[in-house]
Amino acid sequence: MDRIEFTLNHRAQPLRALYNRDGYTRVQQRIVGPQLNKRTIEGRLLMADFKERGSRLRVHPSSGDPVICLFSESLRDEVYRSILHFVRVTGEAKEDPVLNKIVSITISDIERIEAKEDQAMEILPSGAPLPGDFWQAMSFDELAAAQGVRPLSDIDALVGVWPDAWIAATAVWHHISLVSHDGDFVGIAGLEIIRED
Repeated sequence: MDRIEFTLNHRAQPLRALYNRDGYTRVQQRIVGPQLNKRTIEGRLLMADFKERGSRLRVHPSSGDPVICLFSESLRDEVYRSILHFVRVTGEAKEDPVLNKIVSITISDIERIEAKEDQAMEILPSGAPLPGDFWQAMSFDELAAAQGVRPLSDIDALVGVWPDAWIAATAVWHHISLVSHDGDFVGIAGLEIIRED
């Protein structure tokens, strides 16, 4: 037997169908899993995140929006060598049907394209790199000195300025009634003042 013919009679117009070897193969492929949306894009690889779970990178095509790409541990070294270079990535794409654009690609292959290294040079990072000590932690004293901040010598200098406003705002946010004897908080919107006489 190499084919089956049948007629579906539950419609106004009967539908005649043929099931042959080609149809059988397509049905088997659908049972195994959905068809992959395999896509290839080219662009400059400008960002890579090498987290233990969920490693990803961003490819900036010559035109259009950057595309987030997910990659496996097996591609880690190639991704690292390709940062800031023009690349071609191939993999299964997820697309936004409304915007008709690729949202992400799970990479199965990545390759550098040496012949296109002169394209999209304007998106490469430029300027002076961060100084080597940028990531080194400062002590509180070093930070204060770098910012020109001096210790407060007279706490009374703040009375009626910052602490009162902070206390009033905190009370309003937490719906706490304040007791005031001297009227410092009169006129603050939303603040309930209870006077003890």
